[in-house]
Amino acid sequence: MSYYPLMIQLSARPVLLVGGGRVARRKADALLPTGAALRVVAPALCDQLAELAAEGAIAWRQGAFAPADLEGVFLAVACTDRREVNARVGALCRERGILCCLCDDAEQSDAIFPAVIRQGSFQLAVSTGGQNPGLAREVKKRLSRQFGPEYAALCRESGRERQAILRAAQGAEREALLRQLDAAALKGAGLPAEED
Repeated sequence: MSYYPLMIQLSARPVLLVGGGRVARRKADALLPTGAALRVVAPALCDQLAELAAEGAIAWRQGAFAPADLEGVFLAVACTDRREVNARVGALCRERGILCCLCDDAEQSDAIFPAVIRQGSFQLAVSTGGQNPGLAREVKKRLSRQFGPEYAALCRESGRERQAILRAAQGAEREALLRQLDAAALKGAGLPAEED
């Protein structure tokens, strides 16, 4: 199966996590910074998810998954330790046109979670298409040493400059200024500009 990498806006969108264990906690950790309206359904929560529920960072319905849990959901993530429950979530999501990630079955998933390096607006995603998440995490660790917090500042500053260019220039002048900006950003990152 081939996945298309896509950055998606989840701010205030309802996202359902089915499961309350360590995998659900990792998915919550990835989703919360996006501003998603995170709901969890599980009979019990691991300590970290219980803390998030107590703080009001996530909404928790205690109990087993029910089809009604999918009402109004944009994305569902099934991460229980019961394959049949995850498969049922996936089947119901497909029937209802809801994006779904099955943490134990990439082949039946509409979406998978890449390993992500975040430095402000600068993000790098590493994926193996669900084939070997451990490999993706290891590559992420290595890349994290190369792409540090300075990339957040670089993105912020060059983003402001880009907006100014887009407002002030047109046509060939705009294109030339944007190319200069890109070259300066690469130089600021310590990366050589490629020859055209």
